[in-house]
Amino acid sequence: MSSSLTSRCVLTSKAVLRRQTAVPSPRFLNNRISIFTPTTHIPSSGLPRRPQRTMSTSSVSDFPPSAIRPILEEVTTLLKSRGETISIAETAAGGLISSSLLSTPGASKIYKGGLTVYTLPSRIAYAGWTKETIANYSGPTTDIVSGLAKQVRKDLESTYTISESGTAGPTGGSTPNRTPGYVALAVDSDKGTFTRELSTGLGEDRVANMVRFAVEALTLLRDVMNGSAKL
Repeated sequence: MSSSLTSRCVLTSKAVLRRQTAVPSPRFLNNRISIFTPTTHIPSSGLPRRPQRTMSTSSVSDFPPSAIRPILEEVTTLLKSRGETISIAETAAGGLISSSLLSTPGASKIYKGGLTVYTLPSRIAYAGWTKETIANYSGPTTDIVSGLAKQVRKDLESTYTISESGTAGPTGGSTPNRTPGYVALAVDSDKGTFTRELSTGLGEDRVANMVRFAVEALTLLRDVMNGSAKL
């Protein structure tokens, strides 16, 4: 076998190997993740044909989490029917409240914007905090979330602003507001600033606490909107 023919065979074998071991890239079709996997057929001639593609799908319709959906539908329906708007300032929920609202068709009519101010420096940059505020910080409280809600509502000019700050876990501290599962909530509106604090009872389960924080925040908004929340 000539050296040039040997080189062509080696190059062909490497090309085939690359096609067989390449990592498939995901595609999105109708809210489903589709992965196209190249398959290569090698005929008896030894030269590979053009790769064919097979497709498998997995659902991504499990967002928002099922626990959030009922209250989410309730508050978004109220907001749309009244022509009112909402903005968000969240910390421990990590953007879950905003993303759940934005998963609703027509969200642009009700959602004015939101902040995920998880770190203390981010609260100086975006939420009106000062170095003095941070120096006196001792964990999430209703006073903290009240201030966040008022600041964000003033900036974004929404009908309501939800603010949330809590301890999702698994680690925490020795005070009640640093115990995993604790959350402080506020909704600011023309009627005043309504607050609520509670413990989820879910222990150190970080994700479960984050979901419950979002549920409770939306529940407080619902209660403010229907007049059952108390100042």
